Amino acid sequence: MGYSTVSDRFEHITSVSTQLDQILRNRIINGVYAEDTRLPSEEKLADELGVSRPTLRTALTKLAAEGLISRKQGHGTFVNKHVISVDAKPKEYWNFISLIESSGRAASVITAKIEKRFPTPEEIEVHGDLPKEKFMAVQNIFLANNIPMIYSTGLIPLKLVKVKTDHYDFTQPINGYIKEYCQQEIAYSSSDISASFPPPQVAERLNLKPNTPVLLFVDIFYNLQHQGLLYGISYYCDQHLRIRVAHSWG
Repeated sequence: MGYSTVSDRFEHITSVSTQLDQILRNRIINGVYAEDTRLPSEEKLADELGVSRPTLRTALTKLAAEGLISRKQGHGTFVNKHVISVDAKPKEYWNFISLIESSGRAASVITAKIEKRFPTPEEIEVHGDLPKEKFMAVQNIFLANNIPMIYSTGLIPLKLVKVKTDHYDFTQPINGYIKEYCQQEIAYSSSDISASFPPPQVAERLNLKPNTPVLLFVDIFYNLQHQGLLYGISYYCDQHLRIRVAHSWG
């Protein structure tokens, strides 16, 4: 198949990757691949789905990173029963406001900018699976006791925004404004957390010296149809507020 432009080829690859991801997720969530059982071999699966083995392997690697499947050398790929048993529609969402308030500090949010645009090269580099389309881009600064802690950019596909108004409130929790403005529910999300150096403009907003390391949160929030509702890129300064996660072993 020929492509008239580089962007045509990019859109084709993105479409194949997105469709493959949705097919595999649907099969896992709907029990086509039962929990704790082995998936078909890569060769059989690639032939069935009409994709190359490298493309399939990339999709499986992403699902493994999210914990939906586990890959055992010499034994194959298995559905992770512990992940599938989790409620697909949680009643509460972990958000930065709750994180700050749970530390005993007063939380507040400043919306620095709202604009309609295509993603920047930097955002595409950080969020490798961004669709090539126009977004409503929201930049929020989260403060703890009036000290800026988190600089967050949320990218909502513009085609999903159903409510038109001059006064969007993006200081409310994510699930609140997705429901209000997109008229959709968040079903689940995936997150990648890593150490990073923030861009200069972000470091300035967080009152950080150059080359100060922070935590980088790269999040995608999905609906039940596995469609991305919001793509988040957040820089978290943990110098003043450490993240502590408690687990029950009972």
